[in-house]
Amino acid sequence: MLAKLMSVFLLGLVRFLTGSQARWYGCPPKAEQRIYFANHQSHADMVMIWAALPEELRSITRPIAARDYWTKTPLREWITTAVFNAVYVDRQASVARPAPQAAAGDPAAARGSAVPEEPSTFSPPATFSPP
Repeated sequence: MLAKLMSVFLLGLVRFLTGSQARWYGCPPKAEQRIYFANHQSHADMVMIWAALPEELRSITRPIAARDYWTKTPLREWITTAVFNAVYVDRQASVARPAPQAAAGDPAAARGSAVPEEPSTFSPPATFSPP
């Protein structure tokens, strides 16, 4: 219940302060696998993309969040977990791993998404540097 109230509050706040809205040129909003991305000027980018989505897509679109930053405080972790249902990624790999190879002609293997069949918002932190 508290997470729902927070999402309504954030939605109203972002729309009021920024006027965030989507323009769907050539790709109408549909519940299918997609990646939404921002040029990452601030941590508000993800929230603005989320606020611009139709209600039915907001509930199934999951942001990609840097674990070390977004789990640093209990409030950040609660917002990204309870409100946004984020997928956490570690920015510091402990062991270098080769990229997975997709099976030839297998679209499911080629997707290789962390959460198959769910839209994701990819907004890498400005300090991101691949291993």
